[in-house]
Amino acid sequence: MRWLICIIPLFVFLACDNPLGPQPISGTFDGKNGGVFIPGDPVITGSVRASNISVSFSSGGTLSVSAIFQNVSRTITFPLNMNINIFPDDSRTSGTELASISNIDFDLAPLENEFVHYNRQTPLTSAPTEFYWTFSWGER
Repeated sequence: MRWLICIIPLFVFLACDNPLGPQPISGTFDGKNGGVFIPGDPVITGSVRASNISVSFSSGGTLSVSAIFQNVSRTITFPLNMNINIFPDDSRTSGTELASISNIDFDLAPLENEFVHYNRQTPLTSAPTEFYWTFSWGER
């Protein structure tokens, strides 16, 4: 009988899709230099797809970031937050960022496809020849 008391909770834990409940949607993508990334192969996190991530600098040091987000859920609106950090090397060590854009908030309605674009002047006076970036998004 004791073995049954131990087995039943284990079975219930293993039988659940997500025994801890739904987790917040979030995603991250790392890249190097500018250009359009993952144009035909989106990063899929839960019901949100991110694709066509573009990161570039103007000659005067303005950072331009854009991405396409698609909500494939029929019922849920996701309040999302987008961030980008630019680093001088591939270690991407916190505190060494050349530039950061954070807290870009937008809502993604059910079955919506949204193009998010953001420009910001950075402290840089010219575009770096080589840079590494981390693009992230998540529910706010």
